[in-house]
Amino acid sequence: MNKKTTETDKIEKDTLNAPPEPNEPRQGARAGTRAGARGDVKTDAYAEKIRPFLDEIAADVANGATEGQLYAKYGVGKTAFSGYKKKYPELARVLEKAKSRDKIRLSNRAHDIALGYDYTETTTVEYFAIKDGERVKTGEKITTVTKHSKADAGIMQFLLINRFPTDFARDPQVLEIRRELLELKKQIADGSGGGKTEEV
Repeated sequence: MNKKTTETDKIEKDTLNAPPEPNEPRQGARAGTRAGARGDVKTDAYAEKIRPFLDEIAADVANGATEGQLYAKYGVGKTAFSGYKKKYPELARVLEKAKSRDKIRLSNRAHDIALGYDYTETTTVEYFAIKDGERVKTGEKITTVTKHSKADAGIMQFLLINRFPTDFARDPQVLEIRRELLELKKQIADGSGGGKTEEV
């Protein structure tokens, strides 16, 4: 026996299949965001997702985390995070200081590798015996040895060239030409390079 489709059934079906209204959030939309012509975010999203974790964010960045990794960890998009940095100076300061600490830490580490450094290596050996059919630990021996990592000539050359380019650049003349070009471009940008420029 065929079931007759009533007008009420048709209206209910059309209602279920209808697209959401323009201002109605779709199912599964990210919490704390709203659609808009500029991709604006709600003010309380920063207070909920970022501000309580500023110290943790600073530690992440100081340990080498990229902004892309921060987006994923704290559940914000690239556009929203960029907006936060502009709108909330506290976030910009935290990121700047953390990156500076990471830079210093990496520089110091590279310096140690370049010159060579001592480190300790600990080895633990455990001893077992079979008693009453069971494997039982009877003791252990811990050995600590101090070793030396030799200087890395490649890292040393890199540091010397980048930190002291005047003294250790491979081609001082090319370096000087680049400096002159940069200075000329700066003068032109500042309007102090005169009305005539020569192409180098």
